[in-house]
Amino acid sequence: GDASPRAAPAETPAFSAADFPSLGVATGIKEQAQQWVTPPAAPAQTIEPPAAVQAAPAEPPKPPPPAHKPKDGRKCGVCAWFEPSKKMGFIRQDEGGDIFVHASDLRDGVSIEEGDRVE
Repeated sequence: GDASPRAAPAETPAFSAADFPSLGVATGIKEQAQQWVTPPAAPAQTIEPPAAVQAAPAEPPKPPPPAHKPKDGRKCGVCAWFEPSKKMGFIRQDEGGDIFVHASDLRDGVSIEEGDRVE
């Protein structure tokens, strides 16, 4: 075989300016570009602000239930939040910090919600 290197074929572009006559490059068109016409400004209009919307008076937040001290030494508090789907939440104790609560800690059929007084 012939081991001499061969010359690479000359590369030709896949497209040429002649393929896009609308660009005007291949045809040598040198006409002025189209000018955009700005429509005349509309007369100024006065826009009235909407009438004030009467919002329903917001309900004041319900006060926490009064503290309760059971006689048998159990702790009391208010449910800070409880997520039934996760079966967990926190109780804000009357005396002390928040404590974790799990649904298994509740009596059968009992559910608690935020703000409920618990013992």
